[in-house]
Amino acid sequence: MGLGALLALAGCGTSASAPQSPSPPLAQSVYVFNAGNRTVSVIDARTDKVVDTVPVSSVSAYPSATWGAASGYVLLPSGSQVTLLKLPQLTAVKTVKLPGSATYATETGDGTTGMVVLPSLNQVEFFNLDASRGPVGALQNIRITGQMGPWSVATSPGTHFMVVPGTSNNKICVVPLHSTKEPAVCTVPAPMPHPQQAALSPDGRYYAVAGSQTGGEQVGLYHLLPTGEFSSQVSPLKGLPAGHYLPLFTADSRRLLLLNQTGAQLVVFSLNGPRLIKILDLPPGSSPTYAALSPGGDSLFITLSAQNAVAVVNLAALKVVKTVPVGPKPVSVVVGKYSFLTSQGKA
Repeated sequence: MGLGALLALAGCGTSASAPQSPSPPLAQSVYVFNAGNRTVSVIDARTDKVVDTVPVSSVSAYPSATWGAASGYVLLPSGSQVTLLKLPQLTAVKTVKLPGSATYATETGDGTTGMVVLPSLNQVEFFNLDASRGPVGALQNIRITGQMGPWSVATSPGTHFMVVPGTSNNKICVVPLHSTKEPAVCTVPAPMPHPQQAALSPDGRYYAVAGSQTGGEQVGLYHLLPTGEFSSQVSPLKGLPAGHYLPLFTADSRRLLLLNQTGAQLVVFSLNGPRLIKILDLPPGSSPTYAALSPGGDSLFITLSAQNAVAVVNLAALKVVKTVPVGPKPVSVVVGKYSFLTSQGKA
Protein backbone atom coordinates (compact mmCIF):
# COMPACT_ATOMS: atom_id res chain seq x y z
CA MET A 1 0.00 0.00 0.00
CA GLY A 2 1.40 3.35 -1.00
CA LEU A 3 2.02 6.30 1.26
CA GLY A 4 -0.97 8.18 -0.15
CA ALA A 5 -3.30 5.29 0.68
CA LEU A 6 -1.92 5.06 4.21
CA LEU A 7 -2.53 8.77 4.74
CA ALA A 8 -6.04 8.44 3.37
CA LEU A 9 -6.79 5.60 5.79
CA ALA A 10 -5.34 7.58 8.66
CA GLY A 11 -7.62 10.48 7.77
CA CYS A 12 -10.65 8.22 8.17
CA GLY A 13 -10.25 8.06 11.95
CA THR A 14 -13.11 9.75 13.74
CA SER A 15 -10.92 11.31 16.43
CA ALA A 16 -8.89 13.28 13.90
CA SER A 17 -11.79 14.62 11.88
CA ALA A 18 -14.58 14.98 14.48
CA PRO A 19 -15.66 18.59 14.87
CA GLN A 20 -14.83 20.19 18.18
CA SER A 21 -17.74 21.28 20.32
CA PRO A 22 -17.61 25.01 21.05
CA SER A 23 -16.80 25.94 24.62
CA PRO A 24 -19.86 27.01 26.57
CA PRO A 25 -20.02 30.73 27.25
CA LEU A 26 -18.92 31.82 30.68
CA ALA A 27 -21.78 32.80 32.94
CA GLN A 28 -21.79 36.03 34.86
CA SER A 29 -21.16 35.57 38.56
CA VAL A 30 -22.16 38.13 41.16
CA TYR A 31 -19.96 38.31 44.26
CA VAL A 32 -21.60 39.91 47.30
CA PHE A 33 -19.33 40.81 50.22
CA ASN A 34 -21.07 40.35 53.57
CA ALA A 35 -19.59 42.32 56.48
CA GLY A 36 -21.72 40.53 59.08
CA ASN A 37 -19.82 37.25 58.85
CA ARG A 38 -16.94 37.91 56.42
CA THR A 39 -18.30 35.79 53.62
CA VAL A 40 -19.00 36.20 49.93
CA SER A 41 -22.37 35.10 48.57
CA VAL A 42 -21.92 33.96 44.96
CA ILE A 43 -24.96 34.47 42.72
CA ASP A 44 -25.38 32.82 39.31
CA ALA A 45 -26.61 35.71 37.18
CA ARG A 46 -28.47 33.33 34.88
CA THR A 47 -30.83 32.30 37.66
CA ASP A 48 -30.28 35.05 40.28
CA LYS A 49 -29.77 32.33 42.89
CA VAL A 50 -26.99 31.96 45.45
CA VAL A 51 -24.86 28.96 44.42
CA ASP A 52 -22.22 29.13 47.14
CA THR A 53 -21.03 31.02 50.21
CA VAL A 54 -17.28 31.44 50.58
CA PRO A 55 -15.46 32.62 53.75
CA VAL A 56 -12.88 35.37 53.20
CA SER A 57 -10.37 37.03 55.50
CA SER A 58 -11.79 40.52 54.98
CA VAL A 59 -14.47 42.46 53.14
CA SER A 60 -14.47 45.97 51.77
CA ALA A 61 -17.13 48.61 51.25
CA TYR A 62 -15.35 49.81 48.09
CA PRO A 63 -13.54 46.96 46.30
CA SER A 64 -12.01 47.20 42.84
CA ALA A 65 -13.58 45.63 39.73
CA THR A 66 -15.26 48.76 38.46
CA TRP A 67 -15.36 47.40 34.91
CA GLY A 68 -16.61 43.87 35.46
CA ALA A 69 -13.37 42.57 37.00
CA ALA A 70 -11.57 42.73 33.65
CA SER A 71 -8.32 41.79 35.35
CA GLY A 72 -9.66 38.62 36.95
CA TYR A 73 -8.68 40.01 40.36
CA VAL A 74 -10.39 42.02 43.07
CA LEU A 75 -8.55 44.40 45.40
CA LEU A 76 -10.07 44.53 48.89
CA PRO A 77 -8.78 47.48 50.96
CA SER A 78 -9.31 47.02 54.68
CA GLY A 79 -7.60 49.29 57.19
CA SER A 80 -3.90 49.52 56.42
CA GLN A 81 -3.73 46.53 54.11
CA VAL A 82 -5.14 45.31 50.82
CA THR A 83 -5.94 41.73 49.88
CA LEU A 84 -5.73 40.57 46.27
CA LEU A 85 -8.38 37.94 45.42
CA LYS A 86 -8.29 35.81 42.29
CA LEU A 87 -11.59 35.17 40.55
CA PRO A 88 -13.60 33.07 40.11
CA GLN A 89 -12.73 30.99 43.16
CA LEU A 90 -11.92 33.95 45.46
CA THR A 91 -8.44 32.68 46.27
CA ALA A 92 -6.34 35.11 48.31
CA VAL A 93 -3.24 35.61 46.18
CA LYS A 94 -1.49 38.29 48.19
CA THR A 95 -1.95 40.60 51.18
CA VAL A 96 0.04 43.83 51.12
CA LYS A 97 0.69 46.08 54.11
CA LEU A 98 0.07 49.74 53.35
CA PRO A 99 1.68 52.83 54.92
CA GLY A 100 -1.73 54.27 55.77
CA SER A 101 -5.42 53.48 55.95
CA ALA A 102 -7.13 52.78 52.60
CA THR A 103 -10.65 53.81 51.62
CA TYR A 104 -11.30 52.88 48.01
CA ALA A 105 -10.07 50.62 45.21
CA THR A 106 -10.60 50.48 41.47
CA GLU A 107 -8.94 49.13 38.33
CA THR A 108 -8.23 50.48 34.88
CA GLY A 109 -10.64 49.65 32.08
CA ASP A 110 -8.18 47.22 30.48
CA GLY A 111 -7.72 45.38 33.78
CA THR A 112 -3.93 45.78 33.86
CA THR A 113 -3.65 48.05 36.90
CA GLY A 114 -5.39 48.29 40.25
CA MET A 115 -5.44 51.36 42.48
CA VAL A 116 -6.01 51.88 46.21
CA VAL A 117 -6.47 55.34 47.77
CA LEU A 118 -4.73 56.42 50.99
CA PRO A 119 -6.31 59.77 51.95
CA SER A 120 -4.13 60.73 54.91
CA LEU A 121 -0.97 60.36 52.82
CA ASN A 122 -2.33 62.09 49.68
CA GLN A 123 -1.36 58.93 47.92
CA VAL A 124 -2.62 56.33 45.49
CA GLU A 125 -1.02 52.87 45.43
CA PHE A 126 -0.77 51.28 41.98
CA PHE A 127 -0.85 47.45 41.75
CA ASN A 128 0.14 45.40 38.71
CA LEU A 129 -2.68 43.01 37.70
CA ASP A 130 -1.15 41.80 34.42
CA ALA A 131 1.09 38.73 34.80
CA SER A 132 2.71 39.41 31.41
CA ARG A 133 4.13 42.70 32.76
CA GLY A 134 5.58 41.33 35.98
CA PRO A 135 4.57 39.87 39.35
CA VAL A 136 0.87 40.30 40.06
CA GLY A 137 0.43 42.50 43.12
CA ALA A 138 3.68 44.42 42.69
CA LEU A 139 3.05 48.03 43.65
CA GLN A 140 4.40 51.51 43.13
CA ASN A 141 2.92 54.53 44.85
CA ILE A 142 2.21 57.89 43.28
CA ARG A 143 2.05 60.83 45.66
CA ILE A 144 -0.57 63.36 44.62
CA THR A 145 0.41 66.97 45.10
CA GLY A 146 -1.68 69.69 46.71
CA GLN A 147 -2.56 68.05 50.04
CA MET A 148 -5.93 67.17 48.58
CA GLY A 149 -6.96 64.28 50.82
CA PRO A 150 -8.12 61.92 48.03
CA TRP A 151 -11.00 59.64 49.03
CA SER A 152 -11.82 57.81 45.79
CA VAL A 153 -10.57 57.47 42.23
CA ALA A 154 -12.37 57.08 38.90
CA THR A 155 -11.10 55.43 35.72
CA SER A 156 -12.67 54.49 32.41
CA PRO A 157 -12.02 52.10 29.51
CA GLY A 158 -12.04 55.12 27.21
CA THR A 159 -9.36 57.18 28.99
CA HIS A 160 -5.64 57.14 29.82
CA PHE A 161 -6.01 59.12 33.03
CA MET A 162 -7.75 58.88 36.40
CA VAL A 163 -9.80 61.57 38.12
CA VAL A 164 -9.53 62.04 41.89
CA PRO A 165 -11.78 64.26 44.04
CA GLY A 166 -10.07 65.96 46.97
CA THR A 167 -12.00 66.17 50.23
CA SER A 168 -9.45 68.55 51.79
CA ASN A 169 -8.96 71.16 49.07
CA ASN A 170 -12.39 70.71 47.40
CA LYS A 171 -10.76 70.34 43.99
CA ILE A 172 -10.76 67.68 41.32
CA CYS A 173 -7.43 66.31 40.11
CA VAL A 174 -6.53 64.59 36.84
CA VAL A 175 -3.64 62.12 37.08
CA PRO A 176 -2.07 60.39 34.02
CA LEU A 177 -2.06 56.60 34.17
CA HIS A 178 1.05 54.44 33.77
CA SER A 179 3.33 57.35 34.59
CA THR A 180 5.04 58.37 37.81
CA LYS A 181 6.68 61.49 36.37
CA GLU A 182 3.77 63.61 35.22
CA PRO A 183 2.21 65.57 38.11
CA ALA A 184 -1.45 65.63 38.98
CA VAL A 185 -3.38 68.64 37.70
CA CYS A 186 -5.68 69.94 40.46
CA THR A 187 -7.28 73.08 39.06
CA VAL A 188 -11.00 72.31 38.85
CA PRO A 189 -13.04 73.42 41.88
CA ALA A 190 -15.59 70.87 43.06
CA PRO A 191 -19.21 72.04 42.95
CA MET A 192 -19.74 71.02 46.58
CA PRO A 193 -17.73 70.76 49.82
CA HIS A 194 -15.99 67.47 50.62
CA PRO A 195 -16.44 65.65 47.30
CA GLN A 196 -16.07 61.90 47.79
CA GLN A 197 -17.63 59.55 45.24
CA ALA A 198 -16.69 59.81 41.58
CA ALA A 199 -17.33 58.08 38.26
CA LEU A 200 -16.16 58.36 34.65
CA SER A 201 -18.37 57.31 31.76
CA PRO A 202 -17.03 54.33 29.77
CA ASP A 203 -16.45 56.53 26.70
CA GLY A 204 -14.51 59.04 28.81
CA ARG A 205 -16.75 62.01 27.90
CA TYR A 206 -18.43 62.60 31.27
CA TYR A 207 -17.35 62.81 34.88
CA ALA A 208 -19.66 62.78 37.90
CA VAL A 209 -18.73 63.66 41.47
CA ALA A 210 -20.88 63.44 44.60
CA GLY A 211 -20.40 65.16 47.96
CA SER A 212 -20.41 63.64 51.43
CA GLN A 213 -23.00 66.10 52.76
CA THR A 214 -26.68 66.43 51.98
CA GLY A 215 -28.08 69.79 50.95
CA GLY A 216 -26.96 72.20 48.25
CA GLU A 217 -25.57 70.84 45.00
CA GLN A 218 -25.00 67.16 45.76
CA VAL A 219 -23.82 65.84 42.40
CA GLY A 220 -21.72 67.62 39.78
CA LEU A 221 -21.57 66.51 36.15
CA TYR A 222 -18.80 67.60 33.76
CA HIS A 223 -17.86 67.31 30.10
CA LEU A 224 -14.35 65.97 29.54
CA LEU A 225 -11.93 66.36 26.64
CA PRO A 226 -9.82 63.40 25.42
CA THR A 227 -6.82 65.02 27.10
CA GLY A 228 -8.50 64.79 30.50
CA GLU A 229 -9.25 68.50 30.65
CA PHE A 230 -12.63 69.63 31.97
CA SER A 231 -14.29 71.54 29.15
CA SER A 232 -17.39 72.63 31.08
CA GLN A 233 -19.78 71.77 33.87
CA VAL A 234 -23.10 70.41 32.68
CA SER A 235 -26.27 72.14 33.83
CA PRO A 236 -27.32 71.24 37.39
CA LEU A 237 -29.26 68.01 37.77
CA LYS A 238 -32.80 69.26 38.32
CA GLY A 239 -35.20 67.18 40.39
CA LEU A 240 -32.51 65.39 42.40
CA PRO A 241 -33.80 64.44 45.87
CA ALA A 242 -31.69 65.15 48.95
CA GLY A 243 -29.30 62.38 49.83
CA HIS A 244 -25.79 60.94 49.76
CA TYR A 245 -25.07 59.54 46.30
CA LEU A 246 -22.96 56.88 44.63
CA PRO A 247 -22.65 57.73 40.89
CA LEU A 248 -22.38 55.21 38.05
CA PHE A 249 -22.73 55.42 34.28
CA THR A 250 -24.47 52.88 32.07
CA ALA A 251 -22.34 50.78 29.72
CA ASP A 252 -23.43 52.82 26.68
CA SER A 253 -22.51 56.14 28.40
CA ARG A 254 -26.00 57.50 27.80
CA ARG A 255 -27.32 57.53 31.34
CA LEU A 256 -26.13 58.52 34.79
CA LEU A 257 -27.27 56.26 37.64
CA LEU A 258 -27.28 57.78 41.11
CA LEU A 259 -27.74 55.48 44.09
CA ASN A 260 -29.22 57.48 46.96
CA GLN A 261 -27.67 55.70 49.93
CA THR A 262 -29.56 57.70 52.55
CA GLY A 263 -32.88 58.01 50.71
CA ALA A 264 -33.06 54.42 49.38
CA GLN A 265 -33.59 55.42 45.75
CA LEU A 266 -32.06 54.91 42.33
CA VAL A 267 -32.21 58.17 40.38
CA VAL A 268 -31.74 57.89 36.61
CA PHE A 269 -30.75 60.79 34.34
CA SER A 270 -30.39 60.87 30.58
CA LEU A 271 -27.15 62.61 29.60
CA ASN A 272 -29.06 64.24 26.75
CA GLY A 273 -29.97 67.41 28.57
CA PRO A 274 -29.38 66.17 31.26
CA ARG A 275 -32.94 65.04 31.89
CA LEU A 276 -34.47 63.19 34.84
CA ILE A 277 -35.93 59.90 33.61
CA LYS A 278 -37.02 58.12 36.76
CA ILE A 279 -36.73 57.95 40.53
CA LEU A 280 -36.93 54.28 41.47
CA ASP A 281 -37.83 53.76 45.13
CA LEU A 282 -36.04 50.93 46.90
CA PRO A 283 -37.52 49.28 50.04
CA PRO A 284 -37.73 51.89 52.86
CA GLY A 285 -34.99 51.47 55.43
CA SER A 286 -33.11 48.97 53.25
CA SER A 287 -29.81 50.94 53.50
CA PRO A 288 -28.46 50.54 49.95
CA THR A 289 -24.69 50.70 50.13
CA TYR A 290 -23.18 49.81 46.76
CA ALA A 291 -24.06 48.96 43.17
CA ALA A 292 -22.41 47.22 40.22
CA LEU A 293 -23.36 46.84 36.57
CA SER A 294 -23.47 43.50 34.85
CA PRO A 295 -20.74 43.20 32.18
CA GLY A 296 -23.43 43.32 29.50
CA GLY A 297 -24.84 46.48 31.03
CA ASP A 298 -28.43 45.26 31.17
CA SER A 299 -28.71 44.82 34.94
CA LEU A 300 -27.70 46.66 38.09
CA PHE A 301 -27.06 44.83 41.36
CA ILE A 302 -27.62 46.86 44.55
CA THR A 303 -26.65 45.69 48.04
CA LEU A 304 -29.40 46.29 50.61
CA SER A 305 -27.44 46.13 53.85
CA ALA A 306 -30.38 46.34 56.27
CA GLN A 307 -32.31 43.63 54.41
CA ASN A 308 -29.43 41.16 53.91
CA ALA A 309 -30.29 41.10 50.24
CA VAL A 310 -29.34 42.26 46.73
CA ALA A 311 -31.84 44.03 44.49
CA VAL A 312 -31.62 43.21 40.78
CA VAL A 313 -32.66 46.15 38.59
CA ASN A 314 -33.55 45.67 34.94
CA LEU A 315 -32.13 48.82 33.32
CA ALA A 316 -34.35 48.62 30.25
CA ALA A 317 -37.54 48.53 32.29
CA LEU A 318 -36.05 50.53 35.19
CA LYS A 319 -37.62 48.34 37.84
CA VAL A 320 -36.52 45.87 40.51
CA VAL A 321 -37.17 42.42 39.03
CA LYS A 322 -35.86 40.33 41.94
CA THR A 323 -34.55 40.56 45.48
CA VAL A 324 -31.97 37.87 46.32
CA PRO A 325 -31.31 36.93 49.99
CA VAL A 326 -27.57 36.87 50.80
CA GLY A 327 -25.43 36.91 53.94
CA PRO A 328 -25.64 39.36 56.85
CA LYS A 329 -24.92 43.03 56.17
CA PRO A 330 -23.88 43.01 52.52
CA VAL A 331 -21.74 46.09 51.86
CA SER A 332 -20.44 45.70 48.31
CA VAL A 333 -20.87 43.70 45.13
CA VAL A 334 -18.59 42.73 42.23
CA VAL A 335 -19.79 41.31 38.91
CA GLY A 336 -17.42 39.28 36.77
CA LYS A 337 -17.50 37.49 33.41
CA TYR A 338 -16.61 34.21 35.05
CA SER A 339 -18.27 30.85 35.65
CA PHE A 340 -18.08 29.83 39.28
CA LEU A 341 -17.72 26.20 40.39
CA THR A 342 -19.33 25.61 43.77
CA SER A 343 -17.62 23.80 46.61
CA GLN A 344 -19.51 20.70 45.42
CA GLY A 345 -17.92 21.03 41.99
CA LYS A 346 -21.14 21.77 40.10
CA ALA A 347 -21.49 24.79 37.86
